[in-house]
Amino acid sequence: DAPAPHPGLTPCETLECALRSLRRMDEPYDSHGAAVFMRFCMPLTNSERWGLSSELDPWKTILRGALSPNMLARQLRASSAFATLLDWTRIDVSEGFAIPSERLELGVGTTLAFVNAALYFEEGEPSIIQFNLRKIGGAWLIDDAVVSKRDWLGRTCSNIYLLCDIRGESHRIESG
Repeated sequence: DAPAPHPGLTPCETLECALRSLRRMDEPYDSHGAAVFMRFCMPLTNSERWGLSSELDPWKTILRGALSPNMLARQLRASSAFATLLDWTRIDVSEGFAIPSERLELGVGTTLAFVNAALYFEEGEPSIIQFNLRKIGGAWLIDDAVVSKRDWLGRTCSNIYLLCDIRGESHRIESG
């Protein structure tokens, strides 16, 4: 009855479904949204899970500490970067940009996609998060996430964001 990844979902639909589950975290019971969200995430590799890789990015660090839905909810709430995934009031998800596979002749198709989510709040500017998704068994799963850094954009463009859709077209979002 709860949402789960399946081959019929596009990268954009997969991400939006996962993020909406987090927004309704405790419906119909405590941490249900986190349990649903975990279904949409790639499992960590052994080196990521046990800290054997040289550097863990912030997203993998959150997942590493999330052995249960309750723990994921606490990890997200405590994260200065990803707590925004829980409290937004409106969301815009880009159509995504998929990397064509060189294995099309084998019937594999695209296996990597980038999808941006703009999370809006009652006050303040939106938070932009880029998600990397991988196709596993025909279904898209969230592999990584990076929060957009305003200072990366430069002083004169600090309120302009570009989102790429699946056709590679850019869409300009202005805030402020």
